[in-house]
Amino acid sequence: MNTTLQSYDEIPYNSRPIELTHPQALAARARALGWQPPALEGARVLELGAASGGNLIPLAFYLPHTHFVGVDLSRAQVEDGQKPIASLGLKNIELCHANILDLSPDPDRDALGHFDYIIVHGVYSWVPPVVQERILSLCAERLSPNGLACISYNVLPGFRVRQMTRDLLLEQIDKNLPPRERLQQARALIERMHALTLNGTSLTAQALHEDLAHLLTVRDSYLYHEYLEETNEALSFAQFSQRITHYGLEFVAETDLSGSYFIEEMSDHPRLTLEMDEDIRRGRPFRQSLLTRQTAPRKTMDNASRVRSLIWQAGLQAVNGDEIELATDSAFAVRELRSGRHYEVTHPLVKAALALLINHGPAGLPGGELIEAACGLVRQYGHAREADKPALLADALLRLWQNGALNAAVVDSPPVQAHWARSAVPERPKAHALARLQAQSGAGYACACAHLPVELDGFSTALLLALNGQQDRAALKAGLLAHLRQMPALRKELGLDGMSTAALSGLVEQNMRRLLETFAREGLLEPD
Repeated sequence: MNTTLQSYDEIPYNSRPIELTHPQALAARARALGWQPPALEGARVLELGAASGGNLIPLAFYLPHTHFVGVDLSRAQVEDGQKPIASLGLKNIELCHANILDLSPDPDRDALGHFDYIIVHGVYSWVPPVVQERILSLCAERLSPNGLACISYNVLPGFRVRQMTRDLLLEQIDKNLPPRERLQQARALIERMHALTLNGTSLTAQALHEDLAHLLTVRDSYLYHEYLEETNEALSFAQFSQRITHYGLEFVAETDLSGSYFIEEMSDHPRLTLEMDEDIRRGRPFRQSLLTRQTAPRKTMDNASRVRSLIWQAGLQAVNGDEIELATDSAFAVRELRSGRHYEVTHPLVKAALALLINHGPAGLPGGELIEAACGLVRQYGHAREADKPALLADALLRLWQNGALNAAVVDSPPVQAHWARSAVPERPKAHALARLQAQSGAGYACACAHLPVELDGFSTALLLALNGQQDRAALKAGLLAHLRQMPALRKELGLDGMSTAALSGLVEQNMRRLLETFAREGLLEPD
């Protein structure tokens, strides 16, 4: 344990927002499967292995009526996290330096108490068995009756490829060296093995080459803690299920909806078999599983009921303008603004629903209202037969959610985006305190209200820091041009050297407009 602590102090875990640990995302997944998760307002959230709070601090900022507690073994990282908490003046979060093994088994005997949501990301597979057992027992002891726990872990068989790389590195790197020197040796060895496997013809060599190519691009913290730590246990989903059952916990869903049997209730195959089959089909190396108490009540729901229990949102844009044909099955193409992925739908009801969600912006629509409005709109356009198929629309909405085109939140916990995100940029935009602090820190990102990092380069950082609520677009543009003139290194980084004054002015105008729209949509600006 002392060796592990030293490595985390010397090579701190890269503490960033993890989208699918957002309590809002966890609650929506549980609600859609019939559980009744706690409302976010007034909820208590615990993160074990919180590092410097990169995941919890943005949550505390955007959710001021939810209380957050982070626990970490590294005193250095906890102290690092306490600085931005103080700077932002957050009163609903605390980071605690503690060993998971030292936490009391009795929630009523310490200040921590019970929690509605427990997050354990990047910890379970990387600690000894005794700590793994304590993590599960803490979830069993500390979860409120309807509470949810989110635990990530490396899973078989997909992790075997990474295990092969890890074994090769551990065999050839001196374990007695300080962490930074071990990391340096690992980088050199990865480059060498990557070259050796370049023309490999076997499946083993090709898989190894792909993993090594990935490692050439990753951060030091990921490389060290995933591949060079003493402990990293991968286990099958069946083994994990057996362990949680022992502690009175039950699997709800995988937080990544794209590769799970989240929607279909397939009674002819056991859930365990379906989940393990999916691990094999995808070669999935990593899981982030949502759990609850075995005693938590659950009701049976059809897909229409699931849709009605949620608020639906869409960060979409019509590809070919706003014209949409609802009387026919002609295609309607949309683009997801954050990922850039394109989706195409043809059924009039689904087209109507997407058009309604686009028009309602970040706030979204309750599922029942969305279904009724879409059916009414299609009926209005003379497609009465198709308008009477709400079950078809419900199936399609769930599928689009599963594929990443839509987002959902529980009805009794309104989406965070409804307060922070906006579709129009104010005349004198002002970046909020969290965005400014993260831009100033050099982290290279600012956390969106949807709990995703918005990556920042030199230009976008300069713009974000200039958004003080006092300058209009003309003043912002003039300031950016002056900034670029004074920063030759930044001009070179952005490929602007040698550009004419007129061309540079036009490019700054174009990129400033695009970034301001992004900042507004992602909730990085002060709300009205």
